Amino acid sequence: MRIKKLTSENEKSLARMTAELLRRGGTAALPTDTVYGLSAAADKPRAVRRIARIKERDGKKSFILLISSLAMARKYCFVNKKQAEILKKIWFDRKPGARPVSAILKSRGFLSKELEAAGSLALRLPRHDFFLSIIRKTGAPVISTSLNISGRKTMADVKKIAKYFRELPDLAVDAGPLAAAPSRIADLRDSKKIIFLR
Repeated sequence: MRIKKLTSENEKSLARMTAELLRRGGTAALPTDTVYGLSAAADKPRAVRRIARIKERDGKKSFILLISSLAMARKYCFVNKKQAEILKKIWFDRKPGARPVSAILKSRGFLSKELEAAGSLALRLPRHDFFLSIIRKTGAPVISTSLNISGRKTMADVKKIAKYFRELPDLAVDAGPLAAAPSRIADLRDSKKIIFLR
């Protein structure tokens, strides 16, 4: 595993390197707009399974996918006009300081069943330029699941990662300590009734 420090000077080149790694089926610990997450390209089933192994997680549990645009959400999920209006509000018109929201939508079935729960996907558009750049360069949604062994507290500092996990990701990007709250989760499958699950 390599650890790379994220700086304003290397942000673009590090995003390119990370995206290339994910396109090849690699895994990474990456900073987001909430907490550090374990990441892999969602269209690489072997990498998805490896993330579950690293977390020592039940393979039946689904993952949150980070996307770069509403168009990408529509590519992988069914999004009607009302749902699109709600997504624009929670993803683009969010008030400063408001917790990010991951939205559960009905899947089009283009990705591995391991990513789905009852035929649905959980998607989020992050407010994080570095991660957005990675997603765009990867060309597919990117898994982001909390950086921890399943059931334990999320790591706030990637410097300690080698002492924590039995199996390590290929890359860790160090953006300093992160201790934000994880995203809220909203079930938008019925656009007439939004249910917040977290």
